[in-house]
Amino acid sequence: MQAHENTTSPFLHVYLSPILRATRELLYPTARQEELDSVTDAALFAQKQTTWRLLECAVQNSMGVPLSALHLARQENGKWTSEECFFSLTHTKELAAVALSSQPVGIDMELIPAFFARFANEEKRRALQEKICAAGEETTEVNALLHLWLKKESAYKYAGSGAFRPKHICVREYPCSLHTYENFALALCSVAQAAHFFFWDGKQLSPARCAPIPDDGKQSFF
Repeated sequence: MQAHENTTSPFLHVYLSPILRATRELLYPTARQEELDSVTDAALFAQKQTTWRLLECAVQNSMGVPLSALHLARQENGKWTSEECFFSLTHTKELAAVALSSQPVGIDMELIPAFFARFANEEKRRALQEKICAAGEETTEVNALLHLWLKKESAYKYAGSGAFRPKHICVREYPCSLHTYENFALALCSVAQAAHFFFWDGKQLSPARCAPIPDDGKQSFF
């Protein structure tokens, strides 16, 4: 499945992959491989390697060139950027995701049951509210907190600089959208519209069925 885009035209593609078995394959650029080599936790190594391999797949499929054809650089805050396109990365223990676009983009993802379990206690939800909610965003409702967390993470990646200070991010000021894929919730921050979703199993690409979530903080994920 190919989706080669004219990179002068707006596009937004999202790629999803299960965390794959780690390999000895070297990554481009060398600086990224050196980052990966410093990871001592085997599970985290596999997550990060899968995410970068998914980026390779995304660039080849959407732009028709290998990742090595791009000029990549690592910013002071650790974010990787390209001169030829915009991309954002995220992963959980189970799933990796890459957003690739002709416009600035940020993506974040959470496993919904895990988030709900982590914040089942009201005291923990109040602590999260204190940590992330800007003025006018206060809530202890678990769905709304998940919406806010995802949007703030994706908005931070969209902005692309500085430290992550969620209380200073007002999500109403950013072009965020919410989606679900199986038991995962995703947030995209981009002015590009009509995202296309793909699933990669390490060998083949297929369409991914992602459903939009109303942008009101009230829709339950279950």
